[in-house]
Amino acid sequence: MEIVETKVIPDEEVGLLQRNVEEVVEIHAWRSLRYVAITVVAVLIGTIFGCAVSLYLSGAYDFETFALEATVARPKHPLNFLAVGDWGREGTFNQTMVAKQMGRVGRQLRINFVVSVGDNFYQAGLKGPHDTKFKNSFSKVYTARSLQTQWFAVLGNHDYLGDTLLQIGDILTQKDSRWFCDRSYQIKYFLCGTSHIGYCSKFVELFFIDTTPFVNDYWSAAQQRTFDWRGIDLREEYLHEQLQARLSLFPVHKI
Repeated sequence: MEIVETKVIPDEEVGLLQRNVEEVVEIHAWRSLRYVAITVVAVLIGTIFGCAVSLYLSGAYDFETFALEATVARPKHPLNFLAVGDWGREGTFNQTMVAKQMGRVGRQLRINFVVSVGDNFYQAGLKGPHDTKFKNSFSKVYTARSLQTQWFAVLGNHDYLGDTLLQIGDILTQKDSRWFCDRSYQIKYFLCGTSHIGYCSKFVELFFIDTTPFVNDYWSAAQQRTFDWRGIDLREEYLHEQLQARLSLFPVHKI
């Protein structure tokens, strides 16, 4: 019969051995958790970097604009707007490229509205309420989010070659709520902010003047083009009113 010796481990050594095993298990658990955390962070960083590269290559985001927006301190109640003219080209003649840049600048400045100084639709304005040039030159071109704000427009000489009453009426506004056009008017933009209560003494006024009727050649009998002068029956009186700067007679739009 073989006798096997068994070593009795003192309680103190058993306690130390148990603690050592627990420490080893704890270390392995911590290492596993750390590896998981590192893996998750690496995946997130890779995903973000991949999306950023994709956006950059596709031109869908302007990183310079993002950096500028993050660092530039803005006034409490700013007034920023874009002004554009001679643009109605149904997307051609680089109109879409300019519109894209307008969208980027508009986002950077957080514009309040857009001003159009005339010649909204080439070559001869709009021919009627169903003229596709309005959609193809305006609604389908200025699609950037920052440009989905009010547009204030006046008529140019090319617009007078078409249906002027259509541009200054309500039909186009019903098609695209951003659109507003009139012959002569003023905008009064208050700078006190929406939380202000009572009288606001800080404002900016913009005056829109109808200059096309001042050109004598457009009224000449030798003029081969046909201008739509409906609404200006008495030209001299109409011009005199504007020359005298009787701006108090202009419709006022408060925003």
